Amino acid sequence: MNVTAITAKRHSSLRRSVAGVIKSGLAAPWIWRYLIREWSIHDILVLTYHRIGAADTGAPITSEQFVSQMDWLAERCNIIAPDVLPDFFAGRMKPRRPSVCLTFDDGHRCLHDVVYPVLRQRNLRAIAFLATGPITNHAYVWPDDIRQRLLAADRESLTLPFFGEQRLLDKHQRMFVAGQIISELKRRPDEERQVVIDVMRQSITLPRERSPMVSWVEAANMGDVFHWGAHTHTHPVLSRVSADIARDEIRKSRQTIVENTGQAVDLFAYPNGSRDDYTDEVKAVLRNEGFMAAFTTNTGFVSRSDDLFALNRCATTAPQLSDFAWMTARPSWAA
Repeated sequence: MNVTAITAKRHSSLRRSVAGVIKSGLAAPWIWRYLIREWSIHDILVLTYHRIGAADTGAPITSEQFVSQMDWLAERCNIIAPDVLPDFFAGRMKPRRPSVCLTFDDGHRCLHDVVYPVLRQRNLRAIAFLATGPITNHAYVWPDDIRQRLLAADRESLTLPFFGEQRLLDKHQRMFVAGQIISELKRRPDEERQVVIDVMRQSITLPRERSPMVSWVEAANMGDVFHWGAHTHTHPVLSRVSADIARDEIRKSRQTIVENTGQAVDLFAYPNGSRDDYTDEVKAVLRNEGFMAAFTTNTGFVSRSDDLFALNRCATTAPQLSDFAWMTARPSWAA
């Protein structure tokens, strides 16, 4: 290793050490309370979770880490109920501590098995955006369906439309291939996504097991904690479908939730949710359908002046509290 490489390695190690000290400091109660809150007291930090569970399931956050995060937030923040959002946007909310809103996407089984009892015990409320098709069909949301089928395939290769032959030699390679296919399908027309998924479902059978999603009976019984939001029916990227299909997806998602839970639905979250995944046309559909607001996955705080149909959120994939503190201090730093 030459002198330049050694110097660069030392600088990189020093940066990581300094960052670790800063992150640990932000996790300290007195620093967070008296410094960070001055930066964010007038905004809301909307946190997004997907799957929570054991590390060997591939979930980014374990149940124990989720409990620690909820307790950490409860000590430092005002975890607001979804029904006070209109007061925030109208300027009627006068927080004394940083405000946090909790959201959960898709409707995975952990919503019932892990999240609900933790939030109920702490008297906390949250928004859960439900992909209604997978819930009704006891199936995976399509990106998870691709991962599970490639892991379950009893072969060392698979030929797919648009992708050709894919080698499946071990778990690591299968997960890599799944990630590549999912990323590419999110950018392609929705018709091509459907073709690829149909071929995979015909070629690979998943073992029968407990549904990966919550049931509608469970959802109906969790209304004391969750404010249900729509997340489309089949989870397409809405910028890749026509306005008519987007409208049908949005309507069917909302109607299915209302019919199965009895709860009104006025909030929406875009599948995938980056800036390229929704359009002004889709936002207009949501306004015309009477939704109050829609959430993206664009990183940042929510302020009262923001576009109600392009609200920021912050994905919580930081398992350690020091990283979690760093992320919640300024989401843009963690983006």
